[in-house]
Amino acid sequence: MVATEPKVPSSDAPTRIYLARHGRTRLDAAGLLRGRLDPGIDAVGLFQALTLSDVLGRQDLQLIISSPLVRAVETARKVALRAGLEVEIDQRLADRDFGPWAGKTLDVVIARWGSLNNAPDRHDLDLVSATIEPEVELSRQVAPIDGADDCPPRGGGSEVPVLVRP
Repeated sequence: MVATEPKVPSSDAPTRIYLARHGRTRLDAAGLLRGRLDPGIDAVGLFQALTLSDVLGRQDLQLIISSPLVRAVETARKVALRAGLEVEIDQRLADRDFGPWAGKTLDVVIARWGSLNNAPDRHDLDLVSATIEPEVELSRQVAPIDGADDCPPRGGGSEVPVLVRP
């Protein structure tokens, strides 16, 4: 028997990256904005996470990355268990901060401001108590996540990460 090196995909081979949303939470079920509120997944969310793990856990995954929020970690751990991997946490995948609007319905914010993005953000100093993380800040937070740099293939296979983000 001859030992061989693990098969590593060539640099020109495509890498498949799966993006998954966390399983449902009680706040999702109630139609409330979550943001950085940190509820775990509910029974429906557990079913969704197990279904996701059944589908993705069969792939040749090399890496699973999750938001630090409980709902994302719980979902990612179900896939990781099926795939025989550990979940890596990446702070850049945390959800948008809705400030005092977290836990409220989107309708409440729209009735007051016309849209979520029109609600005051943390740069509106006169309205510090009603701040929402500006969308541009969230974009800057997530934009640096690059499949090639942040999700390099590890060993054989081109089915690389599952990124679970709120």
